[in-house]
Amino acid sequence: YTFYVLTVNDAHGAKVAGYFSRVKERGAKQNVACILVLPQYKGLGLGTLLVSVSYAISRLEGTTAAPERPLSDYGYAMYGNYWRKALLRCIANMNGRMTLRDVERETGIELEDLVRVLPEMRCAKGKASRDAKEIVSEIIIDREVLEDLCSTDSAWFAAGLDDKNAALPANTTEA
Repeated sequence: YTFYVLTVNDAHGAKVAGYFSRVKERGAKQNVACILVLPQYKGLGLGTLLVSVSYAISRLEGTTAAPERPLSDYGYAMYGNYWRKALLRCIANMNGRMTLRDVERETGIELEDLVRVLPEMRCAKGKASRDAKEIVSEIIIDREVLEDLCSTDSAWFAAGLDDKNAALPANTTEA
């Protein structure tokens, strides 16, 4: 396993706030084997930050990935939050038609997970097939709902990992 440790810095130095681990073999389908945010740091979005780092690593490796299954209720809440936001960002930046396979390639999120959260978003219409071999569904966007979701989530967009001006309260290091 490779462990990625998230620290929060203060006047006394760095303190461990959480971590995630990944299977070392390249191309493993799970991007996280174990993830933990210490109780005093819950509710700050650090779990979602760890999840986004794990997906960024998967995208750098050129793979799609998913968490180890089954997910606990807390795990689904954390991952579902990330999946919805990543899907929302992808939809907001899309030009023209986009299939679920396009979204999968763009986000690194496996098709099964996209299909699971798509109905929760309320901004997409149409059918999403669970058949990974043949995806013929199109995502049809309701722009009014999308704009509402974007305004509700504007803080997340402002502090996205790809935003070089975002001031994150922690750093990540590979252990």
